[in-house]
Amino acid sequence: MLGSQTYNMTELLAILNTPSGGDASIILAKQLIAAKLNIANGSDPTPISSTITHADSLLSMFSGKLPYHVGRSTPIGRMMVRDADRLDRYNNGEYCRKGDVPPSPR
Repeated sequence: MLGSQTYNMTELLAILNTPSGGDASIILAKQLIAAKLNIANGSDPTPISSTITHADSLLSMFSGKLPYHVGRSTPIGRMMVRDADRLDRYNNGEYCRKGDVPPSPR
């Protein structure tokens, strides 16, 4: 689930393969998918759970499925990119204890 929408594996792979083209919703979705896969694979969600909740709430503001074509420089787009940056750091092990680097789903 991303935001309030349920996606199947084919749809998630399509999102991961979609060039962001400056769309903050796609930038966020890619990192959110990776973080949720890392957690499902055993990574500790504690350091990132509030960001995941916030990212899902941002995506829930839109109806239908991704992409939402949100400009990076809009207020919501800036929040999406900020959350994506935090998720990227989590996905690359920056919030983990030494030795607890999440496996990359990429």
